[in-house]
Amino acid sequence: MKVFKFGGAGVHNVERIQNLATLLEVYKAEDLIIIISAMGKTTNALEKVAEAFYAGKKEDALQLFDVVKKQHVNTAKYLLVTRFNACLSQLMDFFTVVEDNDMNIMLLSLLLKKYFIEFDVAKDGEAGLELFNSKDYDIILTDINVPKLTGDQLAAAIRRSEDPVKAALPIIALTASIVADDLDSYLRTGIDDIMIKPFKEADFSAMLKKHLDHKIGASFA
Repeated sequence: MKVFKFGGAGVHNVERIQNLATLLEVYKAEDLIIIISAMGKTTNALEKVAEAFYAGKKEDALQLFDVVKKQHVNTAKYLLVTRFNACLSQLMDFFTVVEDNDMNIMLLSLLLKKYFIEFDVAKDGEAGLELFNSKDYDIILTDINVPKLTGDQLAAAIRRSEDPVKAALPIIALTASIVADDLDSYLRTGIDDIMIKPFKEADFSAMLKKHLDHKIGASFA
C-alpha cells in the first residue's frame, strides 16, 4: 500500500492538480491512501472570513467567502472543461447562499474544528433536543433564536432530563440581544453562559476553556 500526502501548495493551481492526477494514474493498480489538504491557502482564507464575521463586518465576511467560492469554481472550470456545465449544479451545492444562520454555523464549525472538537449540528431546537437525548455530549452551544424550540426553551428541556449527568451539561447561548432583562431570563432557564454576537475568537476560546479545559485537558490559545 502506498500513502500520498499533498499539502495545500501541492494542489494550489490547475497544473499541480493535473500533475497529481497523472501521478495517481501511474499507481492506479495499487492500494492507495490519499491525504489532501485544502487547496492553496483556503484554510487561511476561511479564517479571514471568520475573523471578519466575528468583528461585526458581515459584508466583508460575505465578500471574502465569495472569493473562495469563485476560486474553486474557476479551478473546476479549467479542470472539467467539457463536463463543467454538467457538474456545475452539483458543485454549487457546496456553496449555498449564505444567510445569517448558515454563516454562524459555518464559522462556529471552523472554530470548533480548529480546536479538534467533534460536534453535531442541529438546524432547530427540536432536532437539537433529539440529538441531546440520543447521544452523549460535553457541552451544548445554542443560538437563542432557533426555530421550533428557542435556545432558552431547549435549555429548560435539558435541565428537566431524567439523566442527572446530562441534565447538568454546560449550556452556552449565543444572542445579539444586550437587554439586561432578556439576558437574566435566559440564565433563569438553566443557561450557564451567554455570548453576545458578534464576539471575538479569543472570547469564544476563553468560554470553551472555562467549561471544557478541566474535562479534556485541551489547550485553547
